Amino acid sequence: MTRESFFKLRNIPYDYSEVKKRETEYIVQKTQESNSVVWIPQELNWHIGAMSHSIFDRLSGVQEQNRRPSDVIAENVFKRLKEKLDLCDDVVRYVDKYVAHSATPESRAIENVESAQITLKQLWDAHQIIYEVAEYLSSILFSESHFPLISKHPNTFENWDLSFLDRQDIGRLEAIYQNYWKTTDSWRSETMDNLWKWIEA
Repeated sequence: MTRESFFKLRNIPYDYSEVKKRETEYIVQKTQESNSVVWIPQELNWHIGAMSHSIFDRLSGVQEQNRRPSDVIAENVFKRLKEKLDLCDDVVRYVDKYVAHSATPESRAIENVESAQITLKQLWDAHQIIYEVAEYLSSILFSESHFPLISKHPNTFENWDLSFLDRQDIGRLEAIYQNYWKTTDSWRSETMDNLWKWIEA
């Protein structure tokens, strides 16, 4: 992906100088009309273009004064993201062999049973890693952010006490869910810093 195609993907003008000029003119006009606070329309927000160039500077390793439409994302970005995902390999291999695909008794034969075990900690870490890489790419490419855990409907646990769960356990279940939400939401707020540090290490 080039710098130019990056801006087309985001639907942002590559050269934001004209937008900046129009914003200045708009502010002057509105200030002359009224002394109240001036609200800037989104289409005059040139800061988005400036920020996008700064992001691509970081992705490409190019200094501001050397920017060109043909700049490309540095190979190291993809290499480091792949290395991050590779940390999930134990879980991937386990799922491929024992969960996701059909297998014969022979193909499932294990020489070392202990080595084939996957812990909840490994699943938890894989969940975080996959989310962080996906969130990084979504934020960089589309300026979109997503929650790692779907929002809970207010009545989610309303009937969970029927037949298999004691009523007194509903509060504990709610507390566990809220803790899970709080932990995973911290991934969302910290992802960009964490991934940039990983890529640039």
